[in-house]
Amino acid sequence: MTDIPEDAQIEEAEEIVAKTKDFVRFLIAKRSDDYKCSQCGANTWSIHNESGLALDKPSGDGLNGESPVIEFEHDIRNYELAGITYGIHCSNCGFIVFTLASIVNNWVKENPADEVHEE
Repeated sequence: MTDIPEDAQIEEAEEIVAKTKDFVRFLIAKRSDDYKCSQCGANTWSIHNESGLALDKPSGDGLNGESPVIEFEHDIRNYELAGITYGIHCSNCGFIVFTLASIVNNWVKENPADEVHEE
């Protein structure tokens, strides 16, 4: 247990920008193998990263893994709703799914690439 308040932990985790390869590891560990789009049922996804939109490679093959994932900041009328997120979109219909960056970044910190633990 830590004495750092939860808000401070979230802010610290949001300062880190995950690399594409780490976000892919997170998605593989946390989502089912047949993770489907809730809108159209397709199961091909693209990751929003700085080297361009990564193409339909659910395992991460062929992606620029070192490229940082694009951060999305969510607010309305200057009120923060969900903080900073990372996004993937359905390659079939374009539906976007956001994941809180702080959750991804904490998982990456706890599961370094050389010690991958799938749950």
